[in-house]
Amino acid sequence: MRLSLTRKPLIAALAFFVVLSAWSVSSPIGSAGDGDQHVSSIWCAWGEKQGVCEELDRTAALPTARVPFMFYMDNGRPAEYLKDNEENVREKMPILRTANNSQMNLYYRIMRALVVSSPTLSIILMRLFSSLVATTMLLLLLIQTRGKIRHAVLAAWTFVLIPVTINYFTAINPRGWAILGLMSGWAFLQSFFETPNTNKNRRIGLGASYLASFALVATCRWDATIYFMVVTLLLLTGNSILNKRITAMNVAKYGVGAVLFLMLLRSIPRISNYVTLRPAASFPAQQFILFQIVHIPESIGDVWGYTVGQQGNGPGVIGMIGLSLFVLATGFSLQKSSRIQQVMVGSATLFTCLAVYRGSTLFNSIVPATGVYVIGLVSVVIGIAIAYSPHDSQFMSNQRNRRTAIALLSFSHLIAFFAWMEFYTHRGENTGFFAKLSLRDAWWWGPETNPNMVFLGGAVFFPVFLIFAWKTTDDMTPTELLAQ
Repeated sequence: MRLSLTRKPLIAALAFFVVLSAWSVSSPIGSAGDGDQHVSSIWCAWGEKQGVCEELDRTAALPTARVPFMFYMDNGRPAEYLKDNEENVREKMPILRTANNSQMNLYYRIMRALVVSSPTLSIILMRLFSSLVATTMLLLLLIQTRGKIRHAVLAAWTFVLIPVTINYFTAINPRGWAILGLMSGWAFLQSFFETPNTNKNRRIGLGASYLASFALVATCRWDATIYFMVVTLLLLTGNSILNKRITAMNVAKYGVGAVLFLMLLRSIPRISNYVTLRPAASFPAQQFILFQIVHIPESIGDVWGYTVGQQGNGPGVIGMIGLSLFVLATGFSLQKSSRIQQVMVGSATLFTCLAVYRGSTLFNSIVPATGVYVIGLVSVVIGIAIAYSPHDSQFMSNQRNRRTAIALLSFSHLIAFFAWMEFYTHRGENTGFFAKLSLRDAWWWGPETNPNMVFLGGAVFFPVFLIFAWKTTDDMTPTELLAQ
C-alpha cells in the first residue's frame, strides 16, 4: 500500500530527529566551536546567581564569569578528553570567557531556561531542543512547500548538510539556528509568492513559517540577519520580474526602498561597521582584494568540510563527495538557463562571496574567512538555481541519480559521524587515523553506556530520512511561468 502524502513527511521528520538526537549525545560539552564562551554565556544569560554564574564581568576587554565545572580548553579541545591532560586539577567554579553586552542574544536567554543542576544533562537538553527545532522546520517545509520549491529546498538541505551543518544543528552555538533560518526562510517566502491570493489559509501558514525562520536568525546573529534581509529583497525583486510587475513606478519604489534600507543600516553602528567593504587596513588594498578573489572559492569549500582531515581518515572524502554532488545538482539546474535564473543565481553567488570577503576584513586577515559563516547562503544558491530553473527535470528527478546521491551521502554521513565520535571515545588518541572500528571505549557518558548503538542509530536512520524526504517530491507540479 502506498504511503499517504502526510505520512512520508512525518516518517522523514521522525528519522531526521533520530539522527540529530544521536548527534546530540555523541560528544562532550566542549566539543562545539567556541564551546567555552557559548556555554558560559548561556549560564550567565539571566545574570549572576550563586552556583550558576558568579563574578560576572561583561565590561572587561575579555569578559569572564565563574560557572560550574564543565571542561578546560586546550588548543581548542576540551582538555579532560585529551589523554595528556587527565591529571588537571578541577576547580568547582572555574573562570570561562563569556559574551559581552553587545554579544548577549536571545538564543542564550532561551537556552538558559534549560539549565539544570547537572551541566551534562543541561547540554543534552539544549541539543535535543535544537534538534526538535530543526526537525519542526523540516516538517513544515515538507508539508507547506509544493512542486519545484519542495524539490529545491530538499536539494538545498541535502547537498549542504554533511558534515558541518548537521553538527551545527545540534551544537551549543547560535550559528546553528542562524543557518537553519536561512536554509528555510527563502523557501517559505518563495512558496508564499507562488500561492494564489485565493488560497488564504496556505498563505497565512507560509507567512507564519517565514516569520518563524526570521525569528530564528534574529535571535542569534547580526550578520545572518543581514543575509536574511538581502535574500528576502532578492526574492521580492525576482518574483516582481516573473509576474511582470516591474514598471517605472515599481523601479522608483524599489529604488527609494533600497536607499531607505541602506540608510537604516548605516544608522545602526554595529550593522554599519559590518556592511562596509573597505579592505583590511593591515594589507595593501590591491594585494588584499586579489588574494580574496583567488581564495574565496576555496574557503567556501569549508561548507563540505573539504579542507578538514586530509590524513586519510575520511573527512577529505566527505568534502569531495559533498562538493561534487552540489556542483552536479546546481549545474544540472542551469542547463538552458533563462535570464531571470542567471540573474538570481549570479546575485546570490556574488553576495555569498561578498559575505566571505567582509568576514576577512572584520578579522583583519588576508586569508578569507571560513566558509561555515555562509552555509545558509550557499544553501540558498542551489535552492534558487532549482526554483528558478525553466525546466522541471532536475538531477534528483532521475531515480538512478537519486539512489546514487543518497548512497554517497549516507556513506559520507557514516564516516563523518564515526570520525566525530571516534575522537571523543578514544580520548584524542590516533587523531590522524582510525585505530579500530569499535567505539566501545572511555566515553563521556561513562563505561556503562554503549556508543556503538548511538552510532548505529544515527548511521541507519540518515538514509531513511533522505529516502522518505525525497519520496515527497515524486508528485511534481509543472511551473511553466519560469520558462517564459
